[in-house]
Amino acid sequence: MHLVALGDSIPFAGHFCPGCTGFVAQYGSFLQKRTGRPVLVSNRSRDDGAQMQDIEIQLTSDANLRAKLAAADVVLASVGFNDMLPNWGVGCPGDMGSDAAGYIAWALTTTPECLTPMYDHFAAEYDTIFSAITDLRAGKPTLFAVINLHDANLGGADIVNANVTKDALAGMARWMIAQYDRWNAMECTKAKQHRLECIDVYHAFNGPEGDQVAGANVIDGVHPSQAGHDVITALLAKLDTKAIAP
Repeated sequence: MHLVALGDSIPFAGHFCPGCTGFVAQYGSFLQKRTGRPVLVSNRSRDDGAQMQDIEIQLTSDANLRAKLAAADVVLASVGFNDMLPNWGVGCPGDMGSDAAGYIAWALTTTPECLTPMYDHFAAEYDTIFSAITDLRAGKPTLFAVINLHDANLGGADIVNANVTKDALAGMARWMIAQYDRWNAMECTKAKQHRLECIDVYHAFNGPEGDQVAGANVIDGVHPSQAGHDVITALLAKLDTKAIAP
């Protein structure tokens, strides 16, 4: 059995979490015990800040990755972490400024409606990426899963230390939670449409309301610690493996 992981650096482990056993490797070991079948793990996630467009290009141009996906019984994806939070203000007026205080001031003037073009843009990117993954399997029995996005910005030093009022900080926290709620709902809807299971890392790391700092689940404020990798593995272990049973 072949397990392939692809996407950004969240599944990478390696130098982001020295000495850790990442959730991709852990899940491969779990599947081997669960199914009784040898599992070959290919972790093709990236450590270069890859955004969704980069993953899309890779899926169309990397012949080696395409061959691995075509032969994969299990596909794990992590896509969108480096795109999350609008960094250009599509559809929303105002100047985002050059520091955290300016960004906070801009964010608090936005509306759900003016942010919609940004969400529509990335929803279309998910359509393209998820279709590319599933099409390569051409209907063969496969377990597809994508992990959604934990919030590594909540409680971040740049925001917490910004020269703004307490009310503005509280407003920014509410705004950020609303964006992660909206993004993850969009991502999981798209995953379901393309037969991918959506693994809710967001609420596992940030709490049921999305209002908790990821804390011990991340090692550098962003990437999973060993504890974080263990949490994600436990979520993956709940997936139904009947599609890949002997």
